[in-house]
Amino acid sequence: MNPKLSIIIPVYNVEKYLKRCLDVLCSNQYTSDYEIILVDDGSNDKSSQVCTQYSKKFKNIFFVSQSNQGVSVARNKGIEISNGDFLCFVDPDDLVDNQYLKKIFSVLNDNYEIFFFAYKNVYKGREELKKYPQEGPYDKKKFVNNFESLFLTDMFYTVWNKVYKKSFLIKNKIYFENYSFGEDTRFNFKCYELVDSIFLSNKLIYSYYVRRGGSVTSKFSIVDFEMQIDEIKKMQELLKVFGRKNAYLISKLSGKIIVNACNSVCYQKSKTSKKNITIIKILTNNFVKNYLLNYKKFNLWIFLLKYKFVHTYILFRKFVSLFKEIF
Repeated sequence: MNPKLSIIIPVYNVEKYLKRCLDVLCSNQYTSDYEIILVDDGSNDKSSQVCTQYSKKFKNIFFVSQSNQGVSVARNKGIEISNGDFLCFVDPDDLVDNQYLKKIFSVLNDNYEIFFFAYKNVYKGREELKKYPQEGPYDKKKFVNNFESLFLTDMFYTVWNKVYKKSFLIKNKIYFENYSFGEDTRFNFKCYELVDSIFLSNKLIYSYYVRRGGSVTSKFSIVDFEMQIDEIKKMQELLKVFGRKNAYLISKLSGKIIVNACNSVCYQKSKTSKKNITIIKILTNNFVKNYLLNYKKFNLWIFLLKYKFVHTYILFRKFVSLFKEIF
Protein backbone atom coordinates (compact mmCIF):
# COMPACT_ATOMS: atom_id res chain seq x y z
CA MET A 1 0.00 0.00 0.00
CA ASN A 2 1.37 3.41 -0.99
CA PRO A 3 2.01 5.99 1.73
CA LYS A 4 -0.22 9.04 2.00
CA LEU A 5 2.66 11.54 2.00
CA SER A 6 6.11 11.69 0.42
CA ILE A 7 8.62 14.11 1.96
CA ILE A 8 11.28 14.99 -0.62
CA ILE A 9 14.60 16.34 0.68
CA PRO A 10 17.29 17.51 -1.75
CA VAL A 11 20.72 17.12 -0.15
CA TYR A 12 23.91 18.99 -0.99
CA ASN A 13 26.77 19.51 1.47
CA VAL A 14 24.54 19.78 4.53
CA GLU A 15 26.12 17.26 6.90
CA LYS A 16 26.11 19.93 9.61
CA TYR A 17 22.28 20.16 9.56
CA LEU A 18 20.97 16.93 8.03
CA LYS A 19 20.90 14.77 11.17
CA ARG A 20 19.00 17.45 13.08
CA CYS A 21 16.41 17.71 10.30
CA LEU A 22 15.95 13.94 10.01
CA ASP A 23 15.82 13.39 13.77
CA VAL A 24 12.83 15.73 14.07
CA LEU A 25 11.00 13.97 11.22
CA CYS A 26 11.82 10.48 12.51
CA SER A 27 10.75 11.31 16.08
CA ASN A 28 7.18 11.57 14.81
CA GLN A 29 4.81 9.23 16.65
CA TYR A 30 1.61 10.39 14.97
CA THR A 31 1.56 8.24 11.83
CA SER A 32 3.64 5.81 9.79
CA ASP A 33 1.76 6.69 6.61
CA TYR A 34 4.63 8.62 5.02
CA GLU A 35 8.00 8.18 3.35
CA ILE A 36 11.13 10.32 3.22
CA ILE A 37 13.08 10.52 -0.03
CA LEU A 38 16.65 11.78 0.22
CA VAL A 39 18.22 12.85 -3.08
CA ASP A 40 21.93 13.59 -2.74
CA ASP A 41 23.01 16.03 -5.45
CA GLY A 42 26.68 15.10 -5.61
CA SER A 43 27.71 16.23 -2.13
CA ASN A 44 31.43 16.27 -1.40
CA ASP A 45 31.09 16.27 2.39
CA LYS A 46 29.68 13.45 4.52
CA SER A 47 26.02 14.10 3.63
CA SER A 48 25.71 10.88 1.61
CA GLN A 49 27.01 8.86 4.55
CA VAL A 50 24.32 10.37 6.78
CA CYS A 51 21.70 9.53 4.13
CA THR A 52 22.92 5.92 3.96
CA GLN A 53 22.89 5.62 7.75
CA TYR A 54 19.28 6.78 8.08
CA SER A 55 18.00 4.78 5.09
CA LYS A 56 19.39 1.61 6.67
CA LYS A 57 17.91 2.45 10.07
CA PHE A 58 14.39 3.42 8.91
CA LYS A 59 12.33 1.39 6.44
CA ASN A 60 10.43 4.43 5.19
CA ILE A 61 13.55 6.43 4.26
CA PHE A 62 14.84 5.99 0.72
CA PHE A 63 18.13 7.32 -0.56
CA VAL A 64 19.26 7.99 -4.13
CA SER A 65 22.26 9.92 -5.38
CA GLN A 66 23.12 11.75 -8.58
CA SER A 67 25.92 13.89 -9.98
CA ASN A 68 25.65 17.57 -9.08
CA GLN A 69 22.84 18.99 -11.24
CA GLY A 70 21.11 21.42 -8.91
CA VAL A 71 18.18 21.44 -6.49
CA SER A 72 15.54 21.44 -9.26
CA VAL A 73 16.81 18.20 -10.80
CA ALA A 74 17.08 16.65 -7.33
CA ARG A 75 13.49 17.56 -6.48
CA ASN A 76 12.24 16.29 -9.83
CA LYS A 77 13.99 12.99 -9.15
CA GLY A 78 12.18 12.84 -5.84
CA ILE A 79 8.83 13.47 -7.54
CA GLU A 80 9.61 10.77 -10.11
CA ILE A 81 10.33 8.01 -7.57
CA SER A 82 7.82 9.06 -4.91
CA ASN A 83 4.95 6.77 -3.93
CA GLY A 84 2.78 9.14 -1.91
CA ASP A 85 -0.59 10.57 -2.86
CA PHE A 86 0.70 13.96 -1.68
CA LEU A 87 4.16 15.52 -1.88
CA CYS A 88 6.02 18.09 0.19
CA PHE A 89 9.54 19.46 0.15
CA VAL A 90 11.95 20.11 3.02
CA ASP A 91 15.32 21.86 2.85
CA PRO A 92 17.68 19.97 5.19
CA ASP A 93 19.28 23.11 6.66
CA ASP A 94 15.88 24.23 7.98
CA LEU A 95 13.68 22.69 10.68
CA VAL A 96 10.17 21.28 10.62
CA ASP A 97 7.87 21.60 13.61
CA ASN A 98 7.91 18.66 16.02
CA GLN A 99 4.18 18.23 15.23
CA TYR A 100 4.82 18.59 11.48
CA LEU A 101 3.07 15.42 10.35
CA LYS A 102 0.18 15.73 12.79
CA LYS A 103 -0.58 19.25 11.61
CA ILE A 104 -0.38 18.28 7.93
CA PHE A 105 -2.49 15.14 8.28
CA SER A 106 -5.14 17.03 10.28
CA VAL A 107 -6.18 18.94 7.14
CA LEU A 108 -5.01 16.62 4.34
CA ASN A 109 -7.77 15.24 2.09
CA ASP A 110 -8.47 14.56 -1.57
CA ASN A 111 -10.71 17.60 -2.07
CA TYR A 112 -7.79 20.02 -2.49
CA GLU A 113 -4.78 20.13 -4.81
CA ILE A 114 -2.49 22.37 -2.75
CA PHE A 115 -2.33 22.95 1.00
CA PHE A 116 -0.65 26.09 2.35
CA PHE A 117 0.71 26.31 5.90
CA ALA A 118 2.12 28.95 8.23
CA TYR A 119 5.83 29.17 8.96
CA LYS A 120 8.36 31.37 10.67
CA ASN A 121 11.49 33.10 9.42
CA VAL A 122 14.37 32.66 11.85
CA TYR A 123 16.93 35.44 11.81
CA LYS A 124 19.92 35.87 14.07
CA GLY A 125 18.36 37.08 17.30
CA ARG A 126 14.73 37.22 16.21
CA GLU A 127 11.86 35.32 14.61
CA GLU A 128 9.04 36.40 12.29
CA LEU A 129 5.78 34.44 12.18
CA LYS A 130 4.07 34.31 8.76
CA LYS A 131 0.32 33.66 8.68
CA TYR A 132 -2.53 34.05 6.19
CA PRO A 133 -5.23 36.71 6.56
CA GLN A 134 -7.97 34.08 6.19
CA GLU A 135 -7.80 30.30 6.68
CA GLY A 136 -9.94 27.73 4.97
CA PRO A 137 -10.89 26.41 1.53
CA TYR A 138 -10.60 28.45 -1.68
CA ASP A 139 -12.17 27.43 -4.96
CA LYS A 140 -10.77 28.85 -8.20
CA LYS A 141 -12.94 31.96 -8.18
CA LYS A 142 -12.15 32.85 -4.58
CA PHE A 143 -8.46 32.14 -5.14
CA VAL A 144 -8.27 34.41 -8.20
CA ASN A 145 -10.27 37.19 -6.51
CA ASN A 146 -7.96 37.17 -3.49
CA PHE A 147 -4.71 36.37 -5.28
CA GLU A 148 -3.08 39.79 -5.01
CA SER A 149 -3.63 40.17 -1.25
CA LEU A 150 -2.54 36.58 -0.65
CA PHE A 151 0.61 37.01 -2.70
CA LEU A 152 1.57 40.14 -0.78
CA THR A 153 1.87 38.02 2.38
CA ASP A 154 5.19 36.83 0.82
CA MET A 155 4.07 33.24 1.54
CA PHE A 156 3.36 32.24 -2.05
CA TYR A 157 6.95 32.03 -3.31
CA THR A 158 8.29 28.97 -1.51
CA VAL A 159 7.47 25.26 -1.79
CA TRP A 160 8.47 24.07 1.69
CA ASN A 161 5.35 25.47 3.40
CA LYS A 162 3.01 23.63 1.01
CA VAL A 163 1.74 20.13 0.26
CA TYR A 164 0.89 19.22 -3.34
CA LYS A 165 -1.41 16.53 -4.64
CA LYS A 166 0.82 14.35 -6.78
CA SER A 167 -1.83 13.53 -9.37
CA PHE A 168 -2.35 17.28 -9.92
CA LEU A 169 1.36 17.78 -10.65
CA ILE A 170 1.63 14.72 -12.91
CA LYS A 171 -1.57 15.46 -14.82
CA ASN A 172 -0.42 19.00 -15.59
CA LYS A 173 3.25 18.05 -16.13
CA ILE A 174 4.46 20.48 -13.47
CA TYR A 175 8.12 20.06 -12.59
CA PHE A 176 10.93 22.30 -11.39
CA GLU A 177 12.82 24.23 -14.04
CA ASN A 178 16.59 24.13 -13.66
CA TYR A 179 17.41 27.69 -12.58
CA SER A 180 20.06 28.81 -10.10
CA PHE A 181 17.56 31.22 -8.53
CA GLY A 182 13.77 31.41 -8.15
CA GLU A 183 12.93 27.82 -9.07
CA ASP A 184 10.30 27.67 -6.30
CA THR A 185 8.47 30.71 -7.66
CA ARG A 186 8.36 29.43 -11.23
CA PHE A 187 7.09 26.05 -10.04
CA ASN A 188 4.36 27.69 -7.98
CA PHE A 189 3.28 30.06 -10.76
CA LYS A 190 2.51 27.03 -12.94
CA CYS A 191 0.55 25.51 -10.06
CA TYR A 192 -1.42 28.70 -9.43
CA GLU A 193 -2.41 28.99 -13.06
CA LEU A 194 -3.87 25.48 -13.16
CA VAL A 195 -5.07 24.77 -9.61
CA ASP A 196 -8.83 24.55 -8.97
CA SER A 197 -8.93 24.12 -5.19
CA ILE A 198 -6.59 25.02 -2.33
CA PHE A 199 -6.69 25.04 1.46
CA LEU A 200 -4.98 27.66 3.65
CA SER A 201 -4.02 26.72 7.21
CA ASN A 202 -2.35 28.83 9.88
CA LYS A 203 -0.90 25.75 11.55
CA LEU A 204 2.83 26.43 11.96
CA ILE A 205 4.85 23.63 10.35
CA TYR A 206 8.23 25.04 9.28
CA SER A 207 11.13 27.21 10.41
CA TYR A 208 13.10 28.83 7.60
CA TYR A 209 16.60 29.93 8.61
CA VAL A 210 17.68 33.20 6.97
CA ARG A 211 20.50 32.33 5.98
CA ARG A 212 23.91 31.23 7.13
CA GLY A 213 26.51 32.95 4.97
CA GLY A 214 24.16 33.48 2.06
CA SER A 215 21.93 36.39 2.96
CA VAL A 216 20.86 39.02 0.48
CA THR A 217 23.20 41.53 2.10
CA SER A 218 26.27 39.31 1.78
CA LYS A 219 26.35 38.94 -2.00
CA PHE A 220 24.77 40.27 -5.16
CA SER A 221 24.44 38.70 -8.58
CA ILE A 222 23.24 40.66 -11.60
CA VAL A 223 22.15 37.33 -13.14
CA ASP A 224 19.94 36.56 -10.13
CA PHE A 225 18.56 40.10 -10.27
CA GLU A 226 17.59 39.61 -13.93
CA MET A 227 15.91 36.32 -12.99
CA GLN A 228 13.84 38.19 -10.40
CA ILE A 229 12.81 40.66 -13.10
CA ASP A 230 11.77 37.68 -15.21
CA GLU A 231 9.61 36.50 -12.30
CA ILE A 232 7.76 39.83 -12.38
CA LYS A 233 7.09 39.33 -16.08
CA LYS A 234 5.75 35.85 -15.34
CA MET A 235 3.53 37.35 -12.65
CA GLN A 236 2.15 39.77 -15.24
CA GLU A 237 1.41 36.81 -17.52
CA LEU A 238 -0.33 34.97 -14.68
CA LEU A 239 -2.50 37.99 -13.83
CA LYS A 240 -3.42 38.21 -17.51
CA VAL A 241 -4.55 34.56 -17.43
CA PHE A 242 -6.61 35.39 -14.33
CA GLY A 243 -8.19 38.33 -16.18
CA ARG A 244 -6.77 40.78 -13.66
CA LYS A 245 -4.52 43.81 -14.03
CA ASN A 246 -3.09 44.99 -10.73
CA ALA A 247 -0.63 47.84 -11.28
CA TYR A 248 -0.08 48.27 -7.53
CA LEU A 249 0.99 44.65 -7.05
CA ILE A 250 3.42 44.74 -9.97
CA SER A 251 4.72 48.15 -8.88
CA LYS A 252 5.28 47.05 -5.30
CA LEU A 253 6.98 43.77 -6.22
CA SER A 254 9.18 45.55 -8.76
CA GLY A 255 10.11 48.26 -6.28
CA LYS A 256 11.08 45.74 -3.61
CA ILE A 257 13.30 43.84 -6.04
CA ILE A 258 15.07 47.03 -7.16
CA VAL A 259 15.50 48.25 -3.57
CA ASN A 260 16.82 44.92 -2.31
CA ALA A 261 19.25 44.71 -5.22
CA CYS A 262 20.62 48.19 -4.59
CA ASN A 263 20.71 47.61 -0.84
CA SER A 264 22.76 44.45 -1.39
CA VAL A 265 25.21 46.37 -3.55
CA CYS A 266 25.56 49.09 -0.91
CA TYR A 267 26.61 46.53 1.70
CA GLN A 268 29.19 44.81 -0.48
CA LYS A 269 32.76 44.85 0.79
CA SER A 270 34.09 46.51 -2.33
CA LYS A 271 35.20 49.93 -3.55
CA THR A 272 32.59 52.65 -4.01
CA SER A 273 33.52 52.94 -7.69
CA LYS A 274 32.70 49.25 -8.21
CA LYS A 275 29.37 49.66 -6.37
CA ASN A 276 28.50 52.62 -8.56
CA ILE A 277 29.11 50.59 -11.71
CA THR A 278 26.78 47.86 -10.44
CA ILE A 279 24.09 50.38 -9.51
CA ILE A 280 24.28 51.81 -13.03
CA LYS A 281 23.84 48.29 -14.46
CA ILE A 282 20.70 47.90 -12.36
CA LEU A 283 19.26 51.28 -13.34
CA THR A 284 19.94 50.80 -17.04
CA ASN A 285 18.04 47.50 -17.13
CA ASN A 286 15.12 48.14 -19.51
CA PHE A 287 12.54 46.88 -17.00
CA VAL A 288 13.95 49.12 -14.27
CA LYS A 289 14.00 52.16 -16.57
CA ASN A 290 10.36 51.59 -17.38
CA TYR A 291 9.53 51.22 -13.68
CA LEU A 292 11.29 54.43 -12.65
CA LEU A 293 9.72 56.46 -15.45
CA ASN A 294 6.16 55.13 -15.26
CA TYR A 295 5.12 53.63 -11.90
CA LYS A 296 3.60 56.09 -9.44
CA LYS A 297 1.49 53.90 -7.17
CA PHE A 298 4.36 52.52 -5.08
CA ASN A 299 6.53 55.24 -3.52
CA LEU A 300 10.06 53.88 -3.65
CA TRP A 301 11.52 56.66 -1.53
CA ILE A 302 9.07 56.22 1.35
CA PHE A 303 9.73 52.46 1.24
CA LEU A 304 13.49 53.03 1.49
CA LEU A 305 13.21 55.37 4.47
CA LYS A 306 10.53 53.31 6.23
CA TYR A 307 12.80 50.27 6.26
CA LYS A 308 15.85 52.39 7.19
CA PHE A 309 17.73 51.84 3.94
CA VAL A 310 19.27 55.31 4.40
CA HIS A 311 22.57 54.51 2.68
CA THR A 312 20.69 53.02 -0.25
CA TYR A 313 18.32 56.00 -0.30
CA ILE A 314 21.16 58.52 -0.66
CA LEU A 315 23.04 56.53 -3.32
CA PHE A 316 19.88 55.58 -5.21
CA ARG A 317 18.53 59.14 -5.20
CA LYS A 318 21.82 60.39 -6.60
CA PHE A 319 21.81 57.91 -9.45
CA VAL A 320 18.12 58.25 -10.28
CA SER A 321 18.62 61.99 -10.71
CA LEU A 322 21.47 61.27 -13.10
CA PHE A 323 19.43 58.54 -14.76
CA LYS A 324 16.52 60.90 -15.50
CA GLU A 325 18.89 63.46 -17.01
CA ILE A 326 20.37 60.82 -19.33
CA PHE A 327 17.13 59.07 -20.31
